[in-house]
Amino acid sequence: MSEQPQVTWRNLTEGRATTPLRHFKGRLDNVISEMRTFATGNKQYHNLNFSEIDVKESSEPYLFPIAQLSFPSSDRTKCGWGVLGKSGVKFLAENEDVSALIGAILELKMTPGHMMWNRDEGKETPRECWEVIGVERVGGVQVPTVGANAASAIETAIDLLIGKNEQEWNQLVFTNPIVKADSGLISQILGRTFLPALEEADVIKKDDAGIYSRVVVQEV
Repeated sequence: MSEQPQVTWRNLTEGRATTPLRHFKGRLDNVISEMRTFATGNKQYHNLNFSEIDVKESSEPYLFPIAQLSFPSSDRTKCGWGVLGKSGVKFLAENEDVSALIGAILELKMTPGHMMWNRDEGKETPRECWEVIGVERVGGVQVPTVGANAASAIETAIDLLIGKNEQEWNQLVFTNPIVKADSGLISQILGRTFLPALEEADVIKKDDAGIYSRVVVQEV
């Protein structure tokens, strides 16, 4: 079994998450790495998962109690992960790394003017990136990670949905430890693709009042 790459903000060299959030505070629950497959090959991503969200600025109403920021893994400073890391290490001791902030309240803001290579224009151009602008280590208790495979997390999410509308479900699903441990599932729920996919597959259905139930397959 290959060793999982270390998640670090240290020793970055030169060289984003899809969310309406622009500025928020939240408790960093965990940092989970995952491998994503693209037509050009595999790419490692780091997902920062937050709870207790306090929205300061958003491009549209943000009603979720959690948030996820996802960054392609890189050891360069001139990339989204690098900019975030450079801002984050200011709040760390010399012997600390990103994992030391698990359980802390972080304030993050999308800031402009970060010069990065633009392949289309053949030069560096200014971009917006996430930066850590504040850290509160009150409590500082690390949130335990629950081991769970994707199937159990999905089944748990569906079980929580039955008999509820989407708003009621959101209040439960994002605090469930089995669901929270599955970074990919959280991404689907936040991206509002999870429920439509289940409806399309005739796994669940919604009545006129917006209440979900399982689709019962009739045996012939």
